[in-house]
Amino acid sequence: MTTRRWIVVITLAGACALAPLRLAAQSSSSGGPPGDGKAFFRGHGGFGPPMLGDRPAFALPMLLHGLTLTDAQRTQIHQIMANDRSGFASLFQQLHQAEDALNDQILAPGTKQASDLAPQVQQIAQLRQQLLQQGVQSMLQIRAVLTPAQLNELAQKKQRLSALREEMRSLMGPPPSEAQ
Repeated sequence: MTTRRWIVVITLAGACALAPLRLAAQSSSSGGPPGDGKAFFRGHGGFGPPMLGDRPAFALPMLLHGLTLTDAQRTQIHQIMANDRSGFASLFQQLHQAEDALNDQILAPGTKQASDLAPQVQQIAQLRQQLLQQGVQSMLQIRAVLTPAQLNELAQKKQRLSALREEMRSLMGPPPSEAQ
């Protein structure tokens, strides 16, 4: 798999791991599910929290795109990603299986209580936590390869992307589920 694809994998791992925090923050601020409650069913496969939400997690790998790297830096970053490849693949496979099992249980006939789903929810939360931890470790290793000037450039890119995101929100208005 190419370095670019692994950057996407690390980014998605972070987004997947942080999605419950985003949902919890939205739920606690509104007293219930975000929007009309349908956000819980927007993840991959139709169920689960939104994969990227409003603020994609783990921006560092995505911000690396377009950054001028030396051949040695590129090799080191590629090696970091290659070392994490099997771990991420295994965690993602386990997460997909756990989410499928939760979806199957939710859609099974009969009455369901939150306590019936608690073991699957706990397993999914643990897998997302593992993805988050592994993603943070990868990002810290990648960050250690960069120079202070490159880190400063990344910080400036992040600020610009945040400003663009806010500009897009102001132009587009709130999503339909929040506008109602």
